[in-house]
Amino acid sequence: MAAAMVAVFLAAMAAAAAAGLNTDGLALLALKFAVSDDPGGALAAWRDADTDPCSWPGVTCADGGGGRVAAVELANASLAGYLPSELSLLSELQELSLPYNRLSGQIPAAISALQKLTVRN
Repeated sequence: MAAAMVAVFLAAMAAAAAAGLNTDGLALLALKFAVSDDPGGALAAWRDADTDPCSWPGVTCADGGGGRVAAVELANASLAGYLPSELSLLSELQELSLPYNRLSGQIPAAISALQKLTVRN
């Protein structure tokens, strides 16, 4: 089962890269794939066909464009799953707000290296 999920994730990443989704978008798709239950559809609009994630619900991009993610706010979404290490690719991330979800496991150590991340909730 885990191998099948990895294969699906890798196929989606390859398709997204071919479609032009930027690195920040790919990192957020890793979060979407790490979520095993999204009862309210909070991540339903996160699509690999987009060029950047700036229009996705819960995502705010940095001023100046470039599709760089500054904030991810998915409070009260009842998401179940885990935080993937790919979130460490969000080098402009300043705020990560995920309270009142059902995320489990440890926060990946690589996320602590995000120099601009000041708000973790």
